[in-house]
Amino acid sequence: MAIEKQPTNKSNRNDGGEAIARRLLETPSVSGAVLCSREGEVLAHDLPHNFTQKDMVRLGKLMNQSRSGVVASLGKVEVGDFRYADHRVLIYYFSKGEVLLLCEADIKPEVVKQAVLQEKESFDVLMTGALSRQRKEADQQDSAECIPASQHPEKKGRWPLLAAVMTILLVGIAVGYWWNLPSAQTTSVALATPNVGAAEGSDAVSSLVPRTILRLHGSNTIGARLAPELAKKYLRKLGADRIWLKSADEHDEQDVLGLVDGMDLLRVEIQAHGSSTSFKGLDSELCDIGMASRRIKDKEVVALERFGDMRQTAAEHVLAMDGIAVIVHPANQVTELTMAQLAGLFSGEISDWSQIPASGLTGAVEVYARDENSGTWDTFKNMILKPRELALKAQATRIEDSRILTDSVTKNQHAIGFIGLPYIKPAKAVAVSEQGAAGVYPTSFTVATEDYPLARRLYLYSPVLPDNDYTRDFIEFALSDLGQQVVDEVGFIKLTIDEKTVSLPPQAPAGYRDATQGAKRLSVTYRFKTGSTELDNRALRDLDRLVSFMHQGNNAYRALRLFGFADNVGGAAVNLALSQARAQQVASVLQSRGLNATVVMGVGEAMPVADNATAAGRKKNRRVEVWLCE
Repeated sequence: MAIEKQPTNKSNRNDGGEAIARRLLETPSVSGAVLCSREGEVLAHDLPHNFTQKDMVRLGKLMNQSRSGVVASLGKVEVGDFRYADHRVLIYYFSKGEVLLLCEADIKPEVVKQAVLQEKESFDVLMTGALSRQRKEADQQDSAECIPASQHPEKKGRWPLLAAVMTILLVGIAVGYWWNLPSAQTTSVALATPNVGAAEGSDAVSSLVPRTILRLHGSNTIGARLAPELAKKYLRKLGADRIWLKSADEHDEQDVLGLVDGMDLLRVEIQAHGSSTSFKGLDSELCDIGMASRRIKDKEVVALERFGDMRQTAAEHVLAMDGIAVIVHPANQVTELTMAQLAGLFSGEISDWSQIPASGLTGAVEVYARDENSGTWDTFKNMILKPRELALKAQATRIEDSRILTDSVTKNQHAIGFIGLPYIKPAKAVAVSEQGAAGVYPTSFTVATEDYPLARRLYLYSPVLPDNDYTRDFIEFALSDLGQQVVDEVGFIKLTIDEKTVSLPPQAPAGYRDATQGAKRLSVTYRFKTGSTELDNRALRDLDRLVSFMHQGNNAYRALRLFGFADNVGGAAVNLALSQARAQQVASVLQSRGLNATVVMGVGEAMPVADNATAAGRKKNRRVEVWLCE
């Protein structure tokens, strides 16, 4: 949608700056321009009439508040690329100042970059003149200290409101840029107007009473970033044309607000204090949807039984995949740790890095862990410590916020911690290996297939028959292709299907190796309910996803191949038969949906991806892989 531009302000003090701004506005899809010195003084600007100064002030304040614990060193930055409502904000950083451009969503960054570079020489001249003027005025001020300020008419209005606004905005965005920046590439940060009063027609909007349509409580892993982004896209789906975030007084609480038709103010409440609080919130009927980064426990199923069986498909929804990454300081040279070594490090049995020669370090191991309410902690404890009857080191530092934990590890050379996959950077992740299985590094593909030992599912829980009509609608939206696109953008692992060429380990059976020759493995792996031959809740959704994938492009003409696996409990012949039966079961279900597998093979207990000594490991090894061949 084109944005009407306001007339250039002819009262701006530097005509050269106005000319540069006007030329930049001739670039396709550029709707606003601001030229600012390093000191924060705006020398020229031309912005759309509906991009108000109040918008920028509040956006800048929100960015500063949300990054309040970060110490950033700006250094050399070339370009920042950010989202603001329906627009993109491109900021070009030069040695003497910045050029900020407000752009339409369909902008072509390379075209804009070329236009900015063409103006760089003129921009440098402008900034040099501004610096010279500032020095001259500073000298004049020094020589006239005793003259009352009212007698300096040339200073009146020297720092207009917009200058202060842009100072806040640029610093806030710059800090946010560094916080979210992956190594060696530019990132996009989703932003939204943080306050009701900042919306267009603020007087009218501020008088509206928000109508709460959904309440999501639980996991910080989901609630910190993913849930707000899903809520914003969902409100857009409901017709909201103005959407923004509003931080609550409590840490890890925020509202997502959307204005529909200028009169209906919708609110999605998000409270992210840990997975256990999701089930407490459902039990006390304080929330509609529970967010959890672990599966519901038996005692929680009992507490919520009045809402139906919370483990059935209608109540338990796998939202995304995440990997619990083990992170160390970048100076630590270790690249792979076994599950036993992790247990030793986090329990304190391995107390000095010299006991792990591959680390290249000596000195006491400093352990960082999530707090007791965290689903990340609960999953890590049950995967690493509990099977070995160990407890977390008493001196471990417990942290509620994922981002603060990562920041703490990167500041301590002897640190080790665990974190959700999107929060690895700027720390270093290591590969993890289980007994009898090769080490696996946490990647999007190894987490999607659940081959990575510390892969985990992220859940949404709801009553089987929710009273709130928005509950089911939001969950279906989150599981749709559009919702999964948001999952991917935020940094978690989407459930929509991808394919990849995979190198097989040397111990792969000959028949399996021959049957997968020239084929690509899909990111979907079918698993089964505990103690049952019935497909689990993720697998049931993945059946439909596979059908959709096979109807894309030329996939319908490619050969579908299924390979079943078993754990090692029982004899080899029995396990081979069980793995064949599992593959055949998936083939039959797919056949009923119109898909015919050309190869259905049981591989037995070969190639475990998890430790067969644990119940959780055996469950992961009972699986069916899906491959496609041209």
